[in-house]
Amino acid sequence: MRSSRKVVVVSQHYPPDHSTTAAIMSAIAERIAQESEVMVVSGMPGSARAPAPGRPTVVEIRNWLPGKAALIKRALAEALFTGRIFFALLSRLKRGDVALTVTAPFALPYAVAAAARLKGAKSALILHDLFPDVLVMAGLLRPSSLVARAMRAINALMFRALNTVIVIGRDAEKLLLRYGGMTQDKIRFIPNWATLDPGNRPVSPDNPFRKAIAARFVVGLSGNLGFTHDPDIVFEAARLLRDEGEIHFLLSGWGIGFARLKELQATARLANVTLVERVADSELDALLSSADVWLIPYRKDVAGVSV
Repeated sequence: MRSSRKVVVVSQHYPPDHSTTAAIMSAIAERIAQESEVMVVSGMPGSARAPAPGRPTVVEIRNWLPGKAALIKRALAEALFTGRIFFALLSRLKRGDVALTVTAPFALPYAVAAAARLKGAKSALILHDLFPDVLVMAGLLRPSSLVARAMRAINALMFRALNTVIVIGRDAEKLLLRYGGMTQDKIRFIPNWATLDPGNRPVSPDNPFRKAIAARFVVGLSGNLGFTHDPDIVFEAARLLRDEGEIHFLLSGWGIGFARLKELQATARLANVTLVERVADSELDALLSSADVWLIPYRKDVAGVSV
């Protein structure tokens, strides 16, 4: 039996965007739509979708998407998008509805929690990154700076207003409980699911990503490299092993960290490093089957802050 209340999924990233966040939020919206009315409020151009039985309705909010490396433009764009989302929710949320969002951009949950509270709706947050801690770990903010303190003060109000915070990593709970507005009964641990079918995939010399590499042992890296990742340490490992002919680094991804890897390789031109742009979903299985070991280069003390 379908619920009479509406679930409003708020996400800047939604198909046709190919990001992991877009894929996850789309899958969640499609699943909930089997039991409840779902409206997606999206910031992705081309995402709008008319109402259809058993499918989410997608409302597209005008949005400006500068590159991740353009930090000032990106901050301005995200502030404008957050403001538009707030007013969009005020006109679409009704008492008893549930608003579900993520921490991208970081100010989005503030707007969603505030709009839901004003409209008598419930609100839930899927916590991917904890701000300002992410910016502190990345060296962009000092822990005691005015901006960091202001963000923590706003967080306390937000966590008090939220009905549920969904964490996808076990280490986030203890950090959340430092906030006075957060209680343990609000926290739900629901890990992300795999987007590929699980199974044993032996390394094969016929693998399209591996057959051009002569080395016996391949070290892989794949995914979005953001503020909490350290691309330099990966490249330094490759530099230290540049004379080991049996070891090769196959590095693929996107984001500001991958742009940094490309800069480093443009200068050093290490023969034991191959850079691959983000691959299509249809090629991901082959890419993830190509290496003997995979790296996730998080910065020090980032457990619970980002996942």
